[in-house]
Amino acid sequence: MRTVHKDEAKLVAGLADSLVGAYGVLRGRAQGVKHTGQGDITGVRPLPMSAESLLRILFLT
Repeated sequence: MRTVHKDEAKLVAGLADSLVGAYGVLRGRAQGVKHTGQGDITGVRPLPMSAESLLRILFLT
């Protein structure tokens, strides 16, 4: 059985809040590109990398 630190719940809650915020930003940028054609290739290129980072944090933490 692993030892749980007293601040671990705060850390997990903070990480969850950060992931939700990052998802919102990522989704907003993708929707802007899709619906209004806003952005150029330099604005679109980071989206897959951001999504990959978000999933990596979510599943490997």
